Amino acid sequence: MSKTWNLETKTEHLTHLAMSVKLESETAHLYAPLSDILTTANEVLTESRRLRLAQLEALARVNTLDRKLDIQASSLSHSARQAERLNPALRVLGNLFPDGVSTVTKPTGRGVGTQVRLLNGVIVSTDGMPEAAVLAPVIADLRTTLAATETALAELKAIDDQVEANERLSDDTAERVYNAYYVTKGELMKIYINNKRFINSFFLN
Repeated sequence: MSKTWNLETKTEHLTHLAMSVKLESETAHLYAPLSDILTTANEVLTESRRLRLAQLEALARVNTLDRKLDIQASSLSHSARQAERLNPALRVLGNLFPDGVSTVTKPTGRGVGTQVRLLNGVIVSTDGMPEAAVLAPVIADLRTTLAATETALAELKAIDDQVEANERLSDDTAERVYNAYYVTKGELMKIYINNKRFINSFFLN
C-alpha cells in the first residue's frame, strides 16, 4: 500500500486484507480491529460521496441563477438604452453600467458573488433615480433573482465548508487505514515466520 493512495483505494486493499485474515483460524483475531477501522472508512467515503453530489447540485443551481442574472442584466441594459432613445434626457444607461454590462456579467461559478454585489449596486443606483422608474418591471425581476442567488451562494458555501471538513477527516482516516494495514502485515510476519509466499497471499495485488 502506498501512502499517497486515496482513502477509497486504501480501503479497498484493507477490506481484502480483513477478509483474508478472517478466513484463517491462525489470523482471525486480527479481523476485529480492521473491521472497526473499515466501518469508519466506509462511513467517511459514503459521506464524501453524498457531500460531493450536494456540492455539484448547489453549484449547478448557482450557475443556473448566474445565467438568469446575465439575461436580466442585459435586459436592464437594453431597456435603459431603449428608454434613452425615447427620451435622450434620461441618461440612465451610463449611470447604471458605466463600464458596460459585460463587466458586471463576467464572473461565473463561485465568483458570482461579485456579480451579485455589482448588480445590487446597480439597483441601489436606480432607487435614487426618478428617471429609472420606467425600468421598474425589469428591476423587480432582477431583485428577485439576486435574492435567490444570494441564498444559493450561501448554501454552496455551507456545503463547501462541509466538504472541506470531510476531506480533513478523509486524510486522517486514510492514515489510520495505512497504519492498520502495516500493523497487520507485521503480525502476519510473526505468525508465519517471514514466509513471504504465505504472507503475500493475504494482500490484494
